[in-house]
Amino acid sequence: MRILVTGATGFLGAHFANAACAGGHEVVAVRRPGAVPRVAVASDVRWLDKPLADVATRDCRGIDAVVHFSSQGVSPQRTTWQEAFRHNVTEQLRLLLAAADANVGRFVLSGSCVEYGPEAAAHEFIAPSTPLSPTGAYAASKAAGCVASLALARDQSLRMVYLRVFHAFGAGQHRDNLWPSLRAAAIAGADYPMTPGEQIRDFVPVGDVASTFLEVCVNRSLEAGRPEVHNVGNGRPVTILEFADRWWRTWDAKGRLLPGTIPYRKDEVMRCVPELTIRRP
Repeated sequence: MRILVTGATGFLGAHFANAACAGGHEVVAVRRPGAVPRVAVASDVRWLDKPLADVATRDCRGIDAVVHFSSQGVSPQRTTWQEAFRHNVTEQLRLLLAAADANVGRFVLSGSCVEYGPEAAAHEFIAPSTPLSPTGAYAASKAAGCVASLALARDQSLRMVYLRVFHAFGAGQHRDNLWPSLRAAAIAGADYPMTPGEQIRDFVPVGDVASTFLEVCVNRSLEAGRPEVHNVGNGRPVTILEFADRWWRTWDAKGRLLPGTIPYRKDEVMRCVPELTIRRP
């Protein structure tokens, strides 16, 4: 299969590109000129050096599937409302229309659990059909991009899957996220200040996310004009403190975890756990 991947220099996209290459697929990866991947990407990836907004129908000819990871404002990076909606809605739709004009057969889009917002806490397990209640520019733009893309799929009879990723972690993640910052403190032998850690999350290794996207991209039977939405998670909810303690012991850290030294954020969602409607390979 010939796969066009956006966001291939980012955390999820780079791991997916490697998984696709390892699976014997041809990967064409979009990157901004000068962008450097967060993890080493397979040498047989063919790079398309242009901004997302410039990807045209001619770039999509001969492509079997588009897998779209590129996003503006992923935490902890900041964005404005205008930038988030330009990239995560307008440019996303432009890409889909260009690919549809080139008769691309299927689309797999990456979403985020933050689209559920505080609504997540009202559910023991969040179904993909749960109403979206995003807060902030990134979450709101991802939710808007989802709604618009699903509508486009119905209107244009596209074969599409939208996958909302929960709490992915692993190599290449932004250093200020939980797992990388925890690892850095463990390696340095430093203490690790944190919240009380009672929040319940579904932490999923990035390799499992990549393999799930690849399985859906290659093997899932999709019906034209009937887009699907699914969650991607691990299926084993834990508290943040339990997660931190397990990795702290795995790394044989010499410092101390310091739960309770940082307050919860305003409007902290205390439980965010998905209902999983597809099996991970």
